[in-house]
Amino acid sequence: MKRKYLNFCKVELFFLVFVGIMFIFNVKVWAGTLISISSAVYDGGSNDCATGVAIDGNNDIIVTGYRDSGANNDYYTIKYNSNLVVITSAVYDGGNNDQPYEVLITENNNIIVGGGSTLTFAEDYFTIKYDNNLSTILASATYNGPGNNSDFVFGIIEDGAENIIVTGERWNGANWGYFTIKYDSNLVVITSAAYDTSNHDSARGVTIDGNNNIIVTGRSNNGTNDDYYTIKYDNDLVIITSVTYDRGSNDSARGVTIDGSNNIIVTGESNNGANFDYFTIKYDSNLVVITSAIYDGGGNDYVYGILTHGNNNIIVTGGSWNGASFDYFTIKYDSNLVVIASATYDGGNSRSAQGVMTDDNNNIIVTGYSHNGANYDYFTIKYLGSPQVFSLSPFFASPGETVDITINGLNFYNGIDVAFSNFGILVNSIDFISATQLRANITIDDNAFSGTRDITVTNIDDAYGMLTSGFEIRENIGFQEEEDSHFVRLTPKIITPNGDGINDAANFIFTNPDNETAEGMIFDLSGSVVRDNLPSSSTTSLTWDGRDSSGCVVSGKVYIYQIKIGGKVFNGTVVVAK
Repeated sequence: MKRKYLNFCKVELFFLVFVGIMFIFNVKVWAGTLISISSAVYDGGSNDCATGVAIDGNNDIIVTGYRDSGANNDYYTIKYNSNLVVITSAVYDGGNNDQPYEVLITENNNIIVGGGSTLTFAEDYFTIKYDNNLSTILASATYNGPGNNSDFVFGIIEDGAENIIVTGERWNGANWGYFTIKYDSNLVVITSAAYDTSNHDSARGVTIDGNNNIIVTGRSNNGTNDDYYTIKYDNDLVIITSVTYDRGSNDSARGVTIDGSNNIIVTGESNNGANFDYFTIKYDSNLVVITSAIYDGGGNDYVYGILTHGNNNIIVTGGSWNGASFDYFTIKYDSNLVVIASATYDGGNSRSAQGVMTDDNNNIIVTGYSHNGANYDYFTIKYLGSPQVFSLSPFFASPGETVDITINGLNFYNGIDVAFSNFGILVNSIDFISATQLRANITIDDNAFSGTRDITVTNIDDAYGMLTSGFEIRENIGFQEEEDSHFVRLTPKIITPNGDGINDAANFIFTNPDNETAEGMIFDLSGSVVRDNLPSSSTTSLTWDGRDSSGCVVSGKVYIYQIKIGGKVFNGTVVVAK
C-alpha cells in the first residue's frame, strides 16, 4: 500500500482533532521565562511549513521546510543573518511533492538538507548538499526502498570524519521500518542498516557520540502500541545495544542528542492515558536510564526538537495545546532535567515548533509553522540566551562601606550569581527581584584600591553577561563629589509610535555641572547599533525620537541606551511599544 500524502506540516494531523475539546490545565511554576528578541515569518501564499533549523560558523541561521507552489510541495531553504534578516534562499522542485524534514551544517559550513522527494512512484529519501550560500548544489543522493512506497529522511548528522548519516523510515514491502544510511562527504553510500519488526517502525532522530558511535531513535510498534525504541550502533552501523521505553500506551520518540559525557538524551511524546505529554529520558552511554522528565500542559503536547548546549543543559521544543489551539512551547532544562526556563508562543491560531538550535551567544532559535488565519507560514523566533546588564544604582561606593545595589538588565533567573572583577568587593547576598532586576548587598574592603570594576551576572545555566567598568570604588566620597556626579533620568521609559513617528520621545536628562560633551547611542539587544549621535537641546539632555540612523521608525521591542558624559558611561533600557 502507498501512504497517503499529507499536504500539511510534519505534525501528524490526526493529533489536531482535539481542537474542540477543553482540558483541565495543570498549574506549573517555572524558574524563568525565555525572552523573545526577534522573529521572522515566511509566507509563500499557501501552506508553508518549516521543519528544521541549523546555525553556521558565522551565526547565520538556516531554516528548511516545504512550501506549496500551487501544484505540489517543494524543498524551500532560507538563510538568515543573526538578526533574522534574509540573506538568500534556495528551492528544490523535483516535479512532484518534495518535503524536507532536517537541515545540517557540516564542519566546512556546507548545508545538508534531507527529506522525501517523489522521484519514482512515491517519496524517496532525498538528500542535498549545498554550499554555504545555497547557490550551488554540491551533491545529492536518492534512496528508493522496496515496493515503491514512501521513504522519508527524518534525521541527519555528520561524524568526525565528515561522513553524513541519515535516518528515517522506509517501506519494506509489508510495513515501515528504520533505515539508516552512512554516506561519505560527497553523499556516496558507505554502508546502511535496517531495523524492522512486523509492524510500523519509524526512525525520527540521529546523533553521534564522542566515539563516533551512531545513535538512532524513533518509534517501534510492539503489536499493541508504539514504544520509544533507541539503537546504538558503532561507526559501521553494527548494533552495540538498544533500549525500549513503553509507558503502556502510544509513545513516540522524536529526537536524540548527546551531552559532554556521552550521555544520550531522547525526547518525544508519551500518552498518559488521557493525552500526550512531552517525555524526555536521559540515558548513560550504555542506554541505562539516569533520569527523565514529563511536561503535561493538560492537553496534548508533542516534542519535535532537542539539543544540548552550554553546561550540558537540554532544550526541547514542540507544540502544546492551550485549550483552543496549539502553541510553540520550549523548555530549557539543566543536566538533571530540572526546568531552568520555558517560553510559550501563541499567535492566536494553531502553530507548532519543529526544530531548535543555539548560536555562539547562547541565544535559542526555534522554528516551525504558524497559522495566519488563512494558511500556514514558516515562523522562526530567537530567544535571548545570556543575561544582559544595563546599569547599577548606586554605581559607586567607598572602601569600608556596605551597600545595597540594584542591578538592572534582562534575562535574570532565580539563583543567579553576581561577581566583580579584581580585588576588593565581597558579595554578601543576592535577591532576585524579577527577570529585569536584582538586588545585591556588597561590602567594599578597607584596602580596596580605587577605580572601576566589571560586573558579571551568571545564570543557573552558566550563561553570563557583563557590564564593563560598571561599578566604581571611590576614595572619600563626600557631598561635593556626589553633587558633581552625573545622574541620568529617562522620561518616559516607554514610547509609542504612530503612523509617522513616535508620540512620546525618550528624553535623557542629566546633571552636567562642567558642561562636558554628552553623546548618546541606541542599540538592540544583540548589540547592533540602531541610532548613533542622539541630538541634544542643551548640555543636560539628549532626545531619541524612536527612529534608527536612516530615519525609519523602529519596531516595537526593548532597546539599550548608552549615554557618555565626559569619562562616564550610563546604560539602561527604553521600550518601544507597538
